[in-house]
Amino acid sequence: MPIDANSYCPGGTGKKIKFCCPDHLPEFREIERMMEGEQFKACLQYVEQLRTKPGNEDRLCLMSYQATLLRINGQAEAYYSFMDEFLKKHPTSQGALGEMVLGCINKDDLDAAMEYLQRGLAEAKGQLSMHIYQAIRSLVEANLMQSRWMPARQLLHLLLYVNQRDEGAAQMLLEGMRSPTIPLEMKAEYSVTPPQNAPWREEFVKAVEPMGYGYTAGTVELLKALVEKYPAVPEILLQTAVSQAYLGRNDEAQKNLRLFASKTSNYDDAVEAEALAMYLVDDSLGDFVDVVRAEWTVEDAEKATEALLSDHRCHALPIHPGAFADQDQPPPKGMYVLLNRAPNDDAATDNYPIALGQLFLHGKQTDRDARLELVGLTEREFKEVALPIVQQIVGSCLSGEYRQTILGQISSMLEMAGPRYFFPNSTPPEKRLALETAYRRQAMTEKWPKTPLGRLDGKTLLEASADLKMQMRVAAVVAVLENKMIAIGDEGDCGELKALLKLPAETPIDPTQTPVKSVRVTRLARVDAQKLSDEDLQYSLRRADSVSFTEAVMKFGEEVLRRNNRQDVSAFAETCVLLARAAKDPKKTVEYVQRGREATKDLPQFCGMWDLQELTALLNMQELDKVVELINHVMGHHSKEQQVMVSLQQLLMQVGLLRPDGTFAFQPQGQQGGMASATPQPAADTGGLWTPDAAAPPSGGSTGGSKLWVPD
Repeated sequence: MPIDANSYCPGGTGKKIKFCCPDHLPEFREIERMMEGEQFKACLQYVEQLRTKPGNEDRLCLMSYQATLLRINGQAEAYYSFMDEFLKKHPTSQGALGEMVLGCINKDDLDAAMEYLQRGLAEAKGQLSMHIYQAIRSLVEANLMQSRWMPARQLLHLLLYVNQRDEGAAQMLLEGMRSPTIPLEMKAEYSVTPPQNAPWREEFVKAVEPMGYGYTAGTVELLKALVEKYPAVPEILLQTAVSQAYLGRNDEAQKNLRLFASKTSNYDDAVEAEALAMYLVDDSLGDFVDVVRAEWTVEDAEKATEALLSDHRCHALPIHPGAFADQDQPPPKGMYVLLNRAPNDDAATDNYPIALGQLFLHGKQTDRDARLELVGLTEREFKEVALPIVQQIVGSCLSGEYRQTILGQISSMLEMAGPRYFFPNSTPPEKRLALETAYRRQAMTEKWPKTPLGRLDGKTLLEASADLKMQMRVAAVVAVLENKMIAIGDEGDCGELKALLKLPAETPIDPTQTPVKSVRVTRLARVDAQKLSDEDLQYSLRRADSVSFTEAVMKFGEEVLRRNNRQDVSAFAETCVLLARAAKDPKKTVEYVQRGREATKDLPQFCGMWDLQELTALLNMQELDKVVELINHVMGHHSKEQQVMVSLQQLLMQVGLLRPDGTFAFQPQGQQGGMASATPQPAADTGGLWTPDAAAPPSGGSTGGSKLWVPD
């Protein structure tokens, strides 16, 4: 929209131009015209010239434009020097403070960005300028990029409070709340309602008022004073800690959460506070180990290739040049899965080899020698297991010592619970699932209890559980482990581990005694579903689904189906969708899809939805013939349904059957103008479908093939 006298001042005063700086409207129009045309350098010069005129040197609107243009032009040194001047002359300006938030984000200093934003919100008192609004959005995105959910969540709520029609903010909040990688404790509400007769009630209510317009830092300062005045009140500690977490002040939040856990008389509250404190740091359990990459210089790449291909502990993967198109180097000469031993030819055996990591053999380049890279192992596993194998296979082709680089860190508890069996394609899905389940169960009940953890002061779970003073902390550790397992796609059932550690049983919740709307979302699965009214049951089901609490979704959903029995077809179908999405067993997903199909057989608008749900299950079961058949059906019957086709494309890209350019990752056979009669031809013994974090799709054919139709 063109700028006019009724537009708000570009300096962030909150006033319209006609009441603020009407004499500069022509200049503003010229600046906006140049910025829209991306003439940023010329525009910066124009603004700098305007500021040389008498009376313009300290004009807020022109300084705001200059700051933005310096940042856009990438003049970092000049930008930060100018911002010092800008803030000295206009220390309370929303425009200056909002711009400084963006500057701190550019420096990747999110803590400083939050502090400047809080200063801006304190000045705004709920009347946000566009500068502050845009700063909030940018800080949300930066926090999400760094997995800082608590600050991002609070800011998203603020955006929606200011503008309920902000669809982008609503979508980001919805996706975050539904993400399985974010634990329930970080999705829960921790608002405190003081008792009517509490002596601290009035001061507490006044303390939380600034948070109502986003000034959480003001609330924290007032609450800290209350903590000193009423040190025996755990509720004030809890509100203080959660408010600090919303600001990203995780060290302070952890301290107060653990202090709250030590003071509260409610065991469940204490466990959840301890768990939340653990989530506020990357190394939640104090058990991180390094994941490394090892690199060797290769003297003879051809000889190394021959050695790798001839050893059954190296499984060759097909190379797709397109997968390396965005890299400034040619694709590797060879890619391999390194196994701890050769596969057993006996199909009846359960003793499958373990995939250690991936090997990449790169040929000689103009500026680099040929090299061999091994990635994806912990440091211990590399040195104790993988290194001797590599030396046995290609040691004579290598020159000098290996070079080791730390790629990241991983929880040792999760690493030992993650089975990496290398299955032949002929292995039935049921057998894979059974072996992987047994592997995880053994890790949970035999390895986990005997592993020392930093969060338990170096004690094991068994040792700490024997100490009554540490039992609550042990329960929090187990809760964290459950959530981490769920985040990587496991059911996260630690029932056997809890029994082994003799942890207190979870108390069922009777909704006739405790209203379900007052139950914290972390405890929904404890609610007796049969005692809920129909209205509260539907509320509980939707609430559980909104945070991807699958255990609760299954419990409430089954009760809805039992009561509904197709009396309300739409409600029955909706519940089947939620159950199909929540079911961990793909066979159960298919079962719910079939029940939904039957109930809606006279409602064709549901067909595409059921097809996609079933396709997800078939992909998980690796029933590739049925997958191809169903893809053909969807493309043939739903090609004009844009939402269905977009969802199909996203699903196939997610599991690696479709490349980003729209071509299939396998070579269709008998194809005529589409997917008809297509049959995927994965390379033998790939161990299953390719996934996005794997080296390459299991394709035995070319990179060409049919393109999936994508709506315009």
